Amino acid sequence: MNVFLIGVDHRIQWLPKQFGSEWHNELKLFADYLHRECLQKKAGLIAEEFSEEALSRSNAENSIARIVSGRLGVQHMFCDPDSLQRASRRISTHSEREEYWLPRLLSANQQVILFICGDTHTKPFSDLLKSREHDASILSSGWGRDWMLKS
Repeated sequence: MNVFLIGVDHRIQWLPKQFGSEWHNELKLFADYLHRECLQKKAGLIAEEFSEEALSRSNAENSIARIVSGRLGVQHMFCDPDSLQRASRRISTHSEREEYWLPRLLSANQQVILFICGDTHTKPFSDLLKSREHDASILSSGWGRDWMLKS
């Protein structure tokens, strides 16, 4: 498995309902970047540190990654445990969450994956993947950092 990591501030991962179909410039730039990288890397999966629960809590219309994967016809996967999964599995640390993501990615049975996660996870998750004999590289980081959504 070859995983290409993209570090973000989580605000850039979702399309707010309050904006309807209008995309803030940063969201469009991020979506275009995901689209381009997915095609260039020939990824069969766009996965992300996010969940349906987090999407709902964010009052979001959709996930940017899910929108892009739908346009490209590639698989999409939310990898982060929701609050019930965290409680039942006693997941409380970043490293425990990263350990949770790995079997989820493996279950997708894809050789090339774009994985979107918080900037703080890119290096440790890359190291975890490599320690389990998977290829991993950090494509970029800082997406969504230091910007405010505007209507």
